[in-house]
Amino acid sequence: PAPPAWPPWHFAKYSDSLLHPTAANIRTSKLEYYKIYKPFLIGDIVRRSPGRAASSDGTFRIMGRTKSDGEVLVLIIGEEHSIVGWFVTRSESWEELRPGLTAFRDRLERLGTLEQLAAWWSDRCCDGCLDVTKHVLVQIMHGSRIWRAPYKDCFHGINGVTRTGDEGVPLQKSELGTGLFRAVREIPDSEVDPPANYLIRAKKMNQGVARVEALNKYRKSGIIRNRTYQPETQLRRWKAETKKWVDKAEACRREGARCVVRPQTARRVMGTIEAMTAAKPHIARGCWCDPWPMAEMYVCTKVQPVTGLQERLHIGDSGKNEVRHRTLNEIVEGIARLGEDVAEADIAFAVFQANREVDVLFGRVDEHSLSVFPWSDADLNADAADVLSGPPPFPLAAAPSSSRPPLGPLKPVREGDAEWEALGFDYLRHLEKVRSSQLVVAQAAQVAAQAIQAGEAEVEAAQAGEAVQAGEAEAEAETEGQAAEAAAAEEEEGEAAEAEPMATAVVIGPGGDSSLPLLPADMVEVIPPQFGALSFAGDAPLSGDEEDLAALATSPRRSAAAAVGRG
Repeated sequence: PAPPAWPPWHFAKYSDSLLHPTAANIRTSKLEYYKIYKPFLIGDIVRRSPGRAASSDGTFRIMGRTKSDGEVLVLIIGEEHSIVGWFVTRSESWEELRPGLTAFRDRLERLGTLEQLAAWWSDRCCDGCLDVTKHVLVQIMHGSRIWRAPYKDCFHGINGVTRTGDEGVPLQKSELGTGLFRAVREIPDSEVDPPANYLIRAKKMNQGVARVEALNKYRKSGIIRNRTYQPETQLRRWKAETKKWVDKAEACRREGARCVVRPQTARRVMGTIEAMTAAKPHIARGCWCDPWPMAEMYVCTKVQPVTGLQERLHIGDSGKNEVRHRTLNEIVEGIARLGEDVAEADIAFAVFQANREVDVLFGRVDEHSLSVFPWSDADLNADAADVLSGPPPFPLAAAPSSSRPPLGPLKPVREGDAEWEALGFDYLRHLEKVRSSQLVVAQAAQVAAQAIQAGEAEVEAAQAGEAVQAGEAEAEAETEGQAAEAAAAEEEEGEAAEAEPMATAVVIGPGGDSSLPLLPADMVEVIPPQFGALSFAGDAPLSGDEEDLAALATSPRRSAAAAVGRG
């Protein structure tokens, strides 16, 4: 028999294959990888502690281009500049962050590092809290050594003044920023000498040029350190700088020249001098002062092999948050809108990469690993152990550059595990659940309160009805009692009238006989004079009225009644 015919050729579209780098395939691959790696990415964060110092700050740019209900991305960064927490929220308020910070505190307690945390920085400063020891952060982080409201780094404080100035005079604006910095911080000469001497020796510079070059080149890496004055000195120097610019603004006004100092107007929320004045209460509370001496405000990282100069990281301030913000905001560079699922994956991977750079800096992770993921290195080491002799191919760096404490073991953490925390966009969804549950509880409480009020009203109505009935019964009883008393009184009066004799006189007309019985005053009716006098003399016959009166007069009981005629 003839062999079966070959089936027709099938040509697949490149867009239908994961091997073709289309936008849809890249997006699908990224999201699928994120589903696999997300438990490890969470596990990497929840094993980290901030150390002695932490800072929090938010960025709005990346969230402004993300299709999400979240409006701000808040990063919590430790003293090593590693990201120990990130939340997507609708605002930077402490109440919005309270659930996340509470879980963060519980993590530090679980890791045994809660007592190490002693200071916090935020661009929000003390939020106007008059008593810095009663700030909400102190309540949330109970058990740590945080005793006051967050500090404010001088960068944000000075920037809050300079951004109110006129951009058209850049030299004056630079002078303003430099003057404000020198009012609150100082750079000791001993910090400038080592790099300046290196430049003099290696670059053949004179001392003046070398010092200027050293300040411009070696401050960012922490080779040249700075420190704050005490709050009293800061306040005195700040007032002097404020007066200087008040006088300069007045001089420019008289001369008609342009000045960096802008007045406060209706359109502008705050003027330059007003911004400088508003900073004074915070300086007086110590919000702009470092909590420790200069030597304790820096962490050593590495020594430059060529210059021999020591590089350091400043553990305070929230400037390190701004550095991370710039990196994360690059995700949406050139992008109008980004889906929430893609943004979550991009930010999570970027956070992990930033922390890996810190681990490489401190010698915790091998810089030359073939994979950026330590769990992949562990798999490769396990596979190589069966075929290779000697140490595993991807060990930790042999010579760490510092004695920083090691991290705990990395393990995947999923929702429901004891170590799990709501991070990133999960935190935004967690807040919605919390709000919904709080709303349900509030509604239930309202219904219960209404039921209680209705029950109380019903009881009150019943009590009022009983009181009315009791009042009516009492009134009826009182009425009956009064009636009974009145009847008894009438009966007593009748009996008294029968028992007691009456007085014996009735006046009958003018000049009449007074021998008739006397009646009570209220029963006496004087006979009008037109009837004339009644005469009992002679044999004159008596009229009917006269007969009645005569009968009364001769009555043996002498009890009394006077007939007064029928008229």
